[in-house]
Amino acid sequence: MIYNVSPFVSRKNEYTNAVFEICDTFVERFRFVPYHIDVIFHLSLSGFKWRRCLRILHGKSNEAIRKRREELAEMERKGINANKRGKYIDFLDILLQARVC
Repeated sequence: MIYNVSPFVSRKNEYTNAVFEICDTFVERFRFVPYHIDVIFHLSLSGFKWRRCLRILHGKSNEAIRKRREELAEMERKGINANKRGKYIDFLDILLQARVC
């Protein structure tokens, strides 16, 4: 799986901003002792920023997983073996192709 990371390099990207903001919020929570209490943190402005960033990050992750799942289904429909592409297999492909007993 080749995923284009060039849009993530720019600070104008929503995903990149969310990553930087969640890192800053994590450091702020670590340094400000009252934020160690979950209730106080989640009711604070930083807690709202944290949840907003998580929504963005989880949305992008779910989108990438959905796209790859569709690609794998299309490859299976065409009869192409996704594991025969090269020497290495992407971890996401391993997870998506795993069968639960």
